[in-house]
Amino acid sequence: MHLLFDLLTLQLSKLSYFILTMMERTVVNCVLIVYFLAATAALPPVSEKEEVHIRETKIQILRELLYNCTKVSLPAEKKTSDLAQLDKRYNALKKHYIRCKTPPTTTSTTILPPTTTLSPALQNCRDATNFSQPWRKDGNNHLPKDYNYNGYACDMTSALKWFRFTGAAGTQMLNRCPTTSCGTFFPYWTEDRMPTTVGVETTISAYTRNVYEVCRKQHRVDVKVIRCSSAADYIYRYSGPIRDSCFHAFCGM
Repeated sequence: MHLLFDLLTLQLSKLSYFILTMMERTVVNCVLIVYFLAATAALPPVSEKEEVHIRETKIQILRELLYNCTKVSLPAEKKTSDLAQLDKRYNALKKHYIRCKTPPTTTSTTILPPTTTLSPALQNCRDATNFSQPWRKDGNNHLPKDYNYNGYACDMTSALKWFRFTGAAGTQMLNRCPTTSCGTFFPYWTEDRMPTTVGVETTISAYTRNVYEVCRKQHRVDVKVIRCSSAADYIYRYSGPIRDSCFHAFCGM
């Protein structure tokens, strides 16, 4: 019985010591808080000049950090004592620095196959150059303004790829001997029929005529033709010798 009483007394003593220790620590913390508040209240207020110096120091540190991140020297800024302006500069630099230190996010992109794959012929239809100059259409007696050689048009250059007639130039290559110059000295025309199947490349013959002589077939060349749609939409490509200066061009109708 005495042993049980002694054990109970010991446990109560430990509990009392723990409670007193916690109370002592709480009191000490409260005293420290009160002392800190009193000391802070006793500090003199920071002057505006000191506030400017603090902000300038923060900006200078951030500029150096940003330079270390980007390796790009920032231009010098105009000195100011406006606190709002200094805060604005600091926030702008901070935003750039955070963006510099943040690694770019990568997203996986799934490349889907195209729903429609154009055949080479129809791809040429889409990429062909449009001939819309009025002087290309048979019946116009004037020479072209955008001439290449001595006032005459030249279509036999290396720059000429697939082309079509459109707008004021007509809708297709002239199918009879031209009555006028079509903007050049040797206008090209054809008497072959245009293809009827869409997307199939065929070859036709084209001829020139001397605008000062009776019409006759001259300077025969091969011209590739593709019909691009059910309408009268044709594209052409000259397949003869290349001449960077000439007196030869294609007529429209």
